[in-house]
Amino acid sequence: MGQSGKDEAKAIIDELADDIEFEDLVYQLYFRHNLALGLADSEAGRVVPHEEVVRMMKDWRRSTGRAGR
Repeated sequence: MGQSGKDEAKAIIDELADDIEFEDLVYQLYFRHNLALGLADSEAGRVVPHEEVVRMMKDWRRSTGRAGR
């Protein structure tokens, strides 16, 4: 079984500089957690190909009247 959330947070904190600001610490925990989630999604195939995202954005821009901006 993987690390608990608390153990994972401790491991991240131990990697950071001792003089890190609290806001930066919180950001690092948030960023690394979301990075791990994204990587897990990618490994599981839960992704949208770039070309599809481009098509979706073009469709969205047209539907909102922002096409040409």
